[in-house]
Amino acid sequence: MTPLASSAPPGASPWALSGLVHERLHGLAARYDAAAEHLEALASRCAELARAEGWTGPGSRAFAARAQRHAQDTRGQAEQCREVAELVRQTASMLGQRVQEVESVLELGGPLTGALTAVLGPVALGVGWGAGPGPGLGAAA
Repeated sequence: MTPLASSAPPGASPWALSGLVHERLHGLAARYDAAAEHLEALASRCAELARAEGWTGPGSRAFAARAQRHAQDTRGQAEQCREVAELVRQTASMLGQRVQEVESVLELGGPLTGALTAVLGPVALGVGWGAGPGPGLGAAA
């Protein structure tokens, strides 16, 4: 997988990067779903081998039991893949909601911060606090 930073053009907005992350998360979920389907098919083949009645020689029951265990284990792994895919989808949705929240705060906050800075000055809004020596929040105790 390529790093996201190289995928986004320089100077791209965070929302474009968020879209790329969202897209990749859904792609990852689809790959987990595909892996679950492959594991389920493999489990079915193992179960068919366990039920096959062609061989009744020594070790046949042990082989059938082992094949049945492998089928059950593989089905469990397929279910885990499906659960991970669902978690990845939920994460992508939550990320989308967070980005919308941040966008709405920035839409309101940017002009509001500019207006307050113009009226009250940068110090009143905390701009420069802790930037240098002197009394205040950034001073050493």
